Amino acid sequence: FVSACETYQNSLKYLQETVDPQKRAHILASTGSACFHAKEYDRAMTFLNQSITLYRKINDEESIKKIEQNIQLVKKKLE
Repeated sequence: FVSACETYQNSLKYLQETVDPQKRAHILASTGSACFHAKEYDRAMTFLNQSITLYRKINDEESIKKIEQNIQLVKKKLE
């Protein structure tokens, strides 16, 4: 999972240049998930927070709910 986290981060570099917030939010969420599974909880929280910010900007309620659930899982691990 560590390499998956790094792979997603590399994808983010590419997507930073794109204007499609839906794609960026999805990759951020996927990166957060990969970091979570790699037990890199601080990094996971960073990516999930960035993702939810974009989802809120585009009013994607379904994705916001999913990310909120993932954030709660990370918070439990950080306790």
